[in-house]
Amino acid sequence: MKPLAFRGLRLQAKILLLSLVPLRVAVLALTTWSALERARTTDDTLAQQRQAMIAMRERGIRSAAEVARSAIRPLLNMADEDEAQRLARAMILGMKFDGDSYLFAYDFRGNKVANANNPSSNSWDLQDADGQYIVRDDRSAIPPGPCRTSPAARAI
Repeated sequence: MKPLAFRGLRLQAKILLLSLVPLRVAVLALTTWSALERARTTDDTLAQQRQAMIAMRERGIRSAAEVARSAIRPLLNMADEDEAQRLARAMILGMKFDGDSYLFAYDFRGNKVANANNPSSNSWDLQDADGQYIVRDDRSAIPPGPCRTSPAARAI
């Protein structure tokens, strides 16, 4: 294989070629690096914005759940437990937030007692994508006390 020969070129052309080729390679390398860096920065920014939006949504749901707990708390002192449950169910079903979002409640057997979409089904065997039982796991983490609330309502 013959080495690259510049014999047919004049000195001026050789100097120009020796200066422009490395310059073009450097510009191409810097442009590529810059594009990759901008893409990485954009991905990082999008991830941060997503986390901020999730945190804001969680705060909104926590606030809605706290409003529901505050509204239902006086019902704990009612003598007629069935009437208190009926009133609590009606309150929860009437509470909407962020437009079309709603609160829901389960009993300790996984029955939906207040759910705007499907008020009479049982979710005891409902699992998430990872195979975790949603209602069963929430039920086991509910703290004892007169005003029990689902950890899902506190965490979502």
